[in-house]
Amino acid sequence: MAIPSKTMTVAEFDELALLPENAERVLEFIGGEIFDVPSNPLSSHIASRINRRLEAFVEDNDLGFVTGEAGGYMVAGERYAPDVAFISKSKQAKLSNTVGYNPNPPDLT
Repeated sequence: MAIPSKTMTVAEFDELALLPENAERVLEFIGGEIFDVPSNPLSSHIASRINRRLEAFVEDNDLGFVTGEAGGYMVAGERYAPDVAFISKSKQAKLSNTVGYNPNPPDLT
C-alpha cells in the first residue's frame, strides 16, 4: 500500500499503521507526515551491536527495557521507531504488549 502524501491526524496514522498490509513496515509519524523508514544492512548491524551491549547492561542492573526498530514510541503526539531505545522501569514498570506504539517516550534513543 502506498503511503498517502497528505498531512493526516495522529488518529488517522494510528489506524493506517495497524492495517494488515502495513504489518511488515516500520512507519514514523513526524510533523503530520508519514515516513516509511528504510533499512540497510550496515545500519541494522550497527543497531544490533548497540542493542546487544545496551541490553546486557540494562539486564545486569535490572534497569528497564531495551527495544529494537519494531518497538515504536509516542513522543509529543508523534510516532517514532528508533533502531534502539531504552525505557526505565521507573518510568514504565512493564512494557506495553498491545499493538501499536508505546504510550511513553523512551529515556534513550
